[in-house]
Amino acid sequence: MIKKIIQRIREYRFIVLPVVLIGMFVYVYTYLHGTPFQSHAQSTATVTFGAVGDMGGSSNGQAVLSAAAGANLNFFLHVGDFSYDSQGGPSGWPTWVKSIVGTILPYEIVEGNHDSCCIATYVQGLPHKISNLGQQFSGSYGIDYYFDYPTTSPLMRVIMISPGLYGVDTNWLNTSIDSAKAAGLWVIVGNHLNSISTGQKSNEIGTTLDTLLTKKVDLILQGHDHNYQRSKQLTCAPRSTVQTSCIVNNGPNYTKGVGSVLLIDGTGGNGFYGVSASDSEAGYFAAINSNTYGYTKFTVTQTQLSAQFIRAAGGTFSDSFTISSGGGPNPTPVVTPTPTPNPTGTPRPGSTPTPTPIKTATPAPTRTPTPTPAPTNCVAVSNSLGVATFTATAATTGSYRVWSRIMASSNSSNSYYIQVDNGCPTLVGGAVIPLNTWTWVNYQNGSTSQTISFNLAAGAHTVKLIGKSANTKIDRLIITNNTSCIPTGTGDNCATAGTANPAADVNSDGRVNIVDIGIIIDNYGKSPPPNLRADVNGDGTVNIVDIGIVIDNYGL
Repeated sequence: MIKKIIQRIREYRFIVLPVVLIGMFVYVYTYLHGTPFQSHAQSTATVTFGAVGDMGGSSNGQAVLSAAAGANLNFFLHVGDFSYDSQGGPSGWPTWVKSIVGTILPYEIVEGNHDSCCIATYVQGLPHKISNLGQQFSGSYGIDYYFDYPTTSPLMRVIMISPGLYGVDTNWLNTSIDSAKAAGLWVIVGNHLNSISTGQKSNEIGTTLDTLLTKKVDLILQGHDHNYQRSKQLTCAPRSTVQTSCIVNNGPNYTKGVGSVLLIDGTGGNGFYGVSASDSEAGYFAAINSNTYGYTKFTVTQTQLSAQFIRAAGGTFSDSFTISSGGGPNPTPVVTPTPTPNPTGTPRPGSTPTPTPIKTATPAPTRTPTPTPAPTNCVAVSNSLGVATFTATAATTGSYRVWSRIMASSNSSNSYYIQVDNGCPTLVGGAVIPLNTWTWVNYQNGSTSQTISFNLAAGAHTVKLIGKSANTKIDRLIITNNTSCIPTGTGDNCATAGTANPAADVNSDGRVNIVDIGIIIDNYGKSPPPNLRADVNGDGTVNIVDIGIVIDNYGL
């Protein structure tokens, strides 16, 4: 009988066995402190720091860390992609790092796409310590935050963000930049993903780079593309073609306040991606390399920021540049009107820490996450390719991310519509994914940077999966308020902490399992059923919908 019922689900022409799991816990971001750090002595005249991304745990990564350890840095910035599951993964890799650089050097991190599963574990091993010395600090360490350095008479503001992985609160970002500029600080923004590149990567951060260039932040640090790429000084950067009017200085000696320098340094040790001088965006860049491991060392004074690539292993590449000012007041910052929410995602819920406030010369902006507004005009969709309807229960009110495990039979059969309650249908997927392979998808309208999230009130919600193209298969759906988790395999790593719908526990034994399915099968098709509890959704008939609710809650 079970085989017959499962076959009924498979009769949907676009979908195969939708199993829905919903993570019912609220993810609360906390500071998790591992091995204590002590800060290097701070100088009000000169600050030195290093930066790199994409490390892993090979001998190349060890060489990079060893070079940084002996450079007498005030702190180190790692712009995403940490362990690649080497050196013990998220729990062991921080220990490996500290075994090389020691526990004195503050090792500041921001999440990369390979770190989203376990950022809290990385934070536990490499916690933020600079704020404990009194710097201004705002946001969520590891995801989006800033700090001013040093404590007394700061020279610089470092802003670390995660566009493309989480939504960036644009108002918070703009205010953080503007207030730093008004205070005469150098403004350095770090994130992992790229927007322009001569390497393998394309734009994965939406309009974030445009915002930073419009603001004329001094320096933008990125990783992700495993190579070294230093841009010319830019005020804009349309993708896929070079607009020469966006270039104000070819370098290597730049002038503060007239544009931004973008530095992609993904040479931390985890292999190389090629670069091409004939790439359509190559005209934006002044120096590129993909054969030398190392990191970039920065020296900052009141009037100059200088950078030097420090070779650690591999080739013999070298590069250096400076950004200089005359020591007078900074140019007036660009004033940006209060923006609409960033379309690439929503700010991570529950993520604003509350360190002890310290009075400094630079005002700290208030970060106020703004949820993405509900759409007002719905696209009409057809039900001709099948609809699967079920109930999902949210234990708490909040923002929930949607992951679908999809198998595409062709490049035109890789999407479907999801509708929650009476909202507008959202097109799930749409970008090219490997054919005939189960792939986890969390984006909409063919744009991998636009993640799918719904603001759900506590309680039951009706969810519909609506077919768009034939032979698109879905075997698992996860709706979770754990926005840091990236499903692997069958997604159990993101769906182990649910709370069952009480109605799915048909025999009231405190578990949802095969016994409950058996009761439904015994009463299948009967109206009214001999066992009224077999009618899980209370519509008067025991049918596939009731089995779907039990499957949704199975094992909880």
